[in-house]
Amino acid sequence: MEQQKLFHLDTLSILRAIQAFFAERLQEKKELLFVNIYPSTIIDEHFPGFIDGLVSRYRPYVKRIVLEINESILEQKIWMNPLFIRRIALLRKRGFMIALDKGEAHLILEGIEQEEDYSRAAALGVSIAQGYYLGRPGRLKSDTCNRQILEE
Repeated sequence: MEQQKLFHLDTLSILRAIQAFFAERLQEKKELLFVNIYPSTIIDEHFPGFIDGLVSRYRPYVKRIVLEINESILEQKIWMNPLFIRRIALLRKRGFMIALDKGEAHLILEGIEQEEDYSRAAALGVSIAQGYYLGRPGRLKSDTCNRQILEE
């Protein structure tokens, strides 16, 4: 029962935030809306229907909605749930962006393709990056992979 109340309150707050934000900003196409969401909401059985409803009502704005996943200690075990991982993939497929309450997360900047990209990333303080400018992807030697797996 408690879980259903949290789902209802969480989805209601998401819906109201989206309604208010995009009602006032129909012409401002660059602003993003960051909305907090609990992992338990994401794995709730009613969540896919809720998301489909949002997408159908707010399709032009979905790519401007960032769902910021709450990293509550009480819901920490949900992060390893295969359903949670599939639902995150569903959200990304529908066009939503995903963010984490940063904590100790490390961000990786992708797309460093030219010296200008590298310079800009360095100026912003990015510490981890990838892209063709830094090096082309390559195959790992199979014995190296096997050794690492055995050592873990």
